[in-house]
Amino acid sequence: MSRASARRALPPTTDAPRVLVVGGGVAGSGVARRLLRVLAPGEAHVTVVDPGGTTTDPARLAGVVTGAVRPAAAAAPLAEALRGAEVVAGAVTALHHAGRTARAELPGGVVDLRYDVLVLATGTAPAAGPALGDDLVLRTADDAVRLRERVLDRLRRAERLPDDGAPDAERSRLLTTAVVGAGWAGTSAAAAVEQLARSVTRTSATLRPADVRVVLLGAGEELLPGLDPAAAARVVRDLRRRGVEVHADAGPDALGDPRSWAGTVVRALEAPHPLPAAAGLPVDARGRLLVGADLRVVDGGGTPVPGAWGAGDGCAVPDAARPGRTCPPTADHAAQQARHVADGVVAVLRGGRPLPFRYRGPLRQRLRPPRPALPPAGPTARAT
Repeated sequence: MSRASARRALPPTTDAPRVLVVGGGVAGSGVARRLLRVLAPGEAHVTVVDPGGTTTDPARLAGVVTGAVRPAAAAAPLAEALRGAEVVAGAVTALHHAGRTARAELPGGVVDLRYDVLVLATGTAPAAGPALGDDLVLRTADDAVRLRERVLDRLRRAERLPDDGAPDAERSRLLTTAVVGAGWAGTSAAAAVEQLARSVTRTSATLRPADVRVVLLGAGEELLPGLDPAAAARVVRDLRRRGVEVHADAGPDALGDPRSWAGTVVRALEAPHPLPAAAGLPVDARGRLLVGADLRVVDGGGTPVPGAWGAGDGCAVPDAARPGRTCPPTADHAAQQARHVADGVVAVLRGGRPLPFRYRGPLRQRLRPPRPALPPAGPTARAT
């Protein structure tokens, strides 16, 4: 079936205003969940579009890597989490906001979705860059499982090599993990791998915690973007205290091709999702969707774009506590932004005005993964 023949308009199931949420992560699912809670029956129709049809809690991914969190606890099907919403498992590839339509690619073809209110919670996407081996990432629960299995496999292989005290390049390579990208995903991945490897080597007959090497390369990415520099420095000190080598200003190949000296390479470079810019919506120099204090999309002059809202990592959200700066792209901030956007949408639908967003509560660092209830088994036992 050709794309043209598969293209169709997905009819609305109600005459009520249609709210389209693009993205099913912490921000997108949070917006939809809050809307379903506060909207009166029939007051609006909520549609959520996400490529995987699942919502992932990024704060739990490090726990999946260490073994403290079961993969099923880090992700949930959107259709189950958002009962009462229409969930479309597909990717929005084009937006025509003036015409209030979005084009989504589904496994069975292409659909045109009509909406009255748009909420963009697209988050980030892997940044372009050189190929780095298998390009392991840490964005979903499946990614976390693959990373865990890769590290355990490399430890098992290193355990089999003789350790006579002499330098062994292959053994050293197997015991080394390179994380490329020093943003929130990269620092979280480095901390999780270090904890996993350390706990495993403590139960090994031939491997020692000191044998493990975890290297974090900034690769041009800002260190923990949005976080106060003093707080970011404290995180770096903590990582280094735990044995992680942090090269915040180093390029991906500053120490040579990571594939030549690291048995595990994680690509953690991220960039704002390209959809807002491709749709002609206002973005900043980094490609983040521009939103105002109330989280409505705004143009370069600060004028709200009618019917458009934004929340989450892919947005430049003004930080009310730090004028002139934007909020850090953390799960905590995304969750609170989601609630605020939903309340703002409802207020506007009911003829009111949205309020300015202000982050409430302390910033909870999620770089230190939760400790497992039981120590992970040795690499030989786990690698089957």
